[in-house]
Amino acid sequence: MLEDPCRTLVVSDYVWLEVLPKPRFHKRADEIMFMETVLDAAENIEASPKVAKLALELASTYNLSTMDALHAAAAIVGRVDELVTIEKPTRPLCQILEINVVSLYLSPV
Repeated sequence: MLEDPCRTLVVSDYVWLEVLPKPRFHKRADEIMFMETVLDAAENIEASPKVAKLALELASTYNLSTMDALHAAAAIVGRVDELVTIEKPTRPLCQILEINVVSLYLSPV
């Protein structure tokens, strides 16, 4: 997906917050470099009161975790075509009706 020329990667400030702290804490330089390269190349949706308010509504409606609600709200506010996740298709994030959610989850064999 990252190399698909027909796609534009869009991330939010919340993605940065979710994927960088642990590699930075554990000083995993290769992982940090990869993540920062990908994130820097993407369009970014900034954290905002509008995103937070919508996240609260989504979390209350779909029983979402805080971070999933923020990701979904940012995607909706950013008017992306789809929200791609590795969550199981049965998880609350994949049940949201306000945006097309695509699960890449692969069940362990």
